Amino acid sequence: MTVDEWFEFWHTELLQGLAPDTKRNYREQYEHHIKSVLGDMRLADVKPMHCKMVLNRMEKDYAGSAIRQTYIAMGIMFTAAKRNGVRYTKPVRAAENIHFLTVEEQQKFPEACRSTHNFYQ
Repeated sequence: MTVDEWFEFWHTELLQGLAPDTKRNYREQYEHHIKSVLGDMRLADVKPMHCKMVLNRMEKDYAGSAIRQTYIAMGIMFTAAKRNGVRYTKPVRAAENIHFLTVEEQQKFPEACRSTHNFYQ
C-alpha cells in the first residue's frame, strides 16, 4: 500500500466524527506538503528521515506554525497506520460502579496527594 492509498483510506474511513475543519486541515497538509514527497512511497518503507524531508522542504517558505501543522498531520496519520487504524477507547463506567468520596475521605485527599509525584504546588 502506498502512502497515497493509506491517506485516502485513513481520511475517508478512520476520521469519522472528526470536525470538518480538522479533516480539511489534514487534507490540505497532505496535498500541499506531504504527497509530493511521500505519496508514491510504500507505507512500510517510510522512515523518519523521509518525514524530515517534508519538513525541511517547508523550512524556507513557511512559518514554524505551518510546519508544525504538517508535522502533526504526519504524526497522526502514521501513528494510525502503525496501529493499523484500530482505535480503542475504554468504555465509560456505569454509574453504579462510581465511588464518591465520603466527607472524611475528601478531608484526607489533599494530604494524600502531597506524597505523589503528580502533586504540584
